[in-house]
Amino acid sequence: PQGCAAPTASLVGYWTLDDCYSPVVTNGVGMMSDGPKVGDVYHAAGYVGQAAYFDGDQDHIDLRDTAYTQGPQDAISYSLWVFPTNAEGNREVIIRRVEPAGASVGIFLTNLTPEIYLGGLAGSQYHLADSTLPLNTWSHLGVTYGDGALRVYRNGTLILNRDNLIGALNFSPDGKHALGGNPNGSRSFSGRLDEVRIFNEALFSTTMASEASRVSSSPADCGNLAEGAWLFDDCASPTVIDSLGNHGGTIVGATRGMGYRGAGMSFDGVNDYINLGSDAGLNLSDEFTISMWVNTTQNTRGTLLIKNPQAGSFSYAVQLDNGVPLLALGNGVNNPGPFSAAVNVADGTWYHLAWTFARGTVTTYVDGVAQSSTSGITGSVLPNNGSAVWLGWRNNFKPGRAYQGLMDEVRIWTNELSATDIASLAGADQSSSDCSGGRPALGTEYVQELPQFEVFPNPTQGAFTVRVQNGSSHFLSVTNLLGQEVYQQQIDASQPEHTVYLENAKPGVYLVRIQTGDRQYQQRLVIE
Repeated sequence: PQGCAAPTASLVGYWTLDDCYSPVVTNGVGMMSDGPKVGDVYHAAGYVGQAAYFDGDQDHIDLRDTAYTQGPQDAISYSLWVFPTNAEGNREVIIRRVEPAGASVGIFLTNLTPEIYLGGLAGSQYHLADSTLPLNTWSHLGVTYGDGALRVYRNGTLILNRDNLIGALNFSPDGKHALGGNPNGSRSFSGRLDEVRIFNEALFSTTMASEASRVSSSPADCGNLAEGAWLFDDCASPTVIDSLGNHGGTIVGATRGMGYRGAGMSFDGVNDYINLGSDAGLNLSDEFTISMWVNTTQNTRGTLLIKNPQAGSFSYAVQLDNGVPLLALGNGVNNPGPFSAAVNVADGTWYHLAWTFARGTVTTYVDGVAQSSTSGITGSVLPNNGSAVWLGWRNNFKPGRAYQGLMDEVRIWTNELSATDIASLAGADQSSSDCSGGRPALGTEYVQELPQFEVFPNPTQGAFTVRVQNGSSHFLSVTNLLGQEVYQQQIDASQPEHTVYLENAKPGVYLVRIQTGDRQYQQRLVIE
C-alpha cells in the first residue's frame, strides 16, 4: 500500500452513479458488464453530480463486478459517499459481496452506525463502528481489510479499528457486489449512495483521507427529459408545431384562440381535435409527466389528451369528468385508475394541470399543488404502437367525450418532474393573447435554421453565440421548458453576433427566441 492519493493500479471498480435515465450503471474501470438497477432505483442530486437513490423497499443494483480478486492477505478497500434517510435501519445494506456459496463482505447501517460483516473469518463476523453517520447528510465512508486488520473511516477519521482477525474471507472470482440491498429484496437501504470505488488493496489511513477529499461537493439533479412542447403560438402555421421538433400536430376542427401565455387552441366540444401522431416517443411507460393549461366551463366528460386505444388495449389518458381532472393508465398496470384531483376546474378561468407517474405512484397537481397521490401501482402503461395521441377527443368519435374550452402550453416529459418544477410551471405569469394581435406570433419557419438566425455551438456547455443578420435591432430571450426566462437582452442592429453565458444552467433543452418587429423566431438549444 501507499499513502496519499489512492493507487489507480489497485482500483478495480468505480461507479459514479450518474446514469440518470439508464437501466444500468456503468463501471468506469476495466471491461466489466454494466450493472442493472433492480426495483425502483432512481437518481437524485448526489455528492458529486447525481447519486443512486434507494427508497428502502426491495431495491438494489447488481454491480456484476466478477473480473477481479482480492490483493495479498485478502486485501480489499471500499470508498463511497453515503446519505442515509432512515435513523432506525436494521442492517440496511450499503454494499455487500454476493458469493455462489456462503456469506462474504458486507457493509451495513444499523441505527446510522456502520457495521461490517467479514464472512469466512473465525469468531464474531460482525463489527460495529464506534460512531454514527449523520442523518440526511453526506458522509464519506471508507472500509479497508487485509492481513487480519479491519479499519473503518468516516470523512477520513478512524471510527473502527480491529486487529488480529483470523481466517480467510469468502471472496471468489465468481462473486459480485450488490449495492443498496440484498438480491432477494431484503435489508434495503434508505437514502443515496455516490462515487462508489473498490480497491484490491488495504489502503493506508492517509490514502483513505485522500479519498474523502478527492472530490468536492457539487450536486446536480438529472435534468428533465422533454418529449414534446406544444405552445400554440405558431399562429401562421396550418399545423401545431412541437417546439422540440419531435411531434408536429394536425388540426382537425380546432381553432386558434386565447391562451394563458400568448395564443392557445379552442375546442368546440363536438368534433374538434388535434392529432399529434403515433411516433414511438409518445409511447409512455412507467415514468412520465404531462402538463397543460385549461380554461373551460364544461361540466360533462371531455378528453384532454389520450393515447388512443386499440381494440381492448387501453393506454394513458387525461380528461375532465364533471369538471374534475383525472388520469387513467389503461390495462397494462394493476390499478388503471382513474386518479382524480377532487377539484372542479370548470369555472371559466385558467388552471394549470399536471400529472406525474413514477416508481408506482401517480400524483395529480392543480395550480402547482399536489391534490392527490396513489402508490402501489405495478406494471407499465401499454404502448399501443401505431395509435395516435390526440388532444381534445378520442378516435372512437364517441359523442359526449370531446373537450369544450381553451387549452395552452401542453408538455410531455418521459421522466417525473419534481414538485418544485411543477410549481414553476404553474407559477408562470399570465400573458394571454390570441392570434389577432398582442404578443407577436411565431412564424411557420420558427423551428428551422434560418440563414439570418444562427445559434452555435449547439449542443453547448452553457456558452453560445446568437448571430442575426437581418440588419435590424431585436430582442433576444432564452427560456427553459418550464417556461422560465433565464436570459433576455435587447440587441442593437450594429451587433450581428451576441454571446450568451448561462451560468449554472441545468442540462436540457432551451428555447432561444428573437423578436424583430412584429415577428418572432425560435430555435432549440441543448445544454449538456
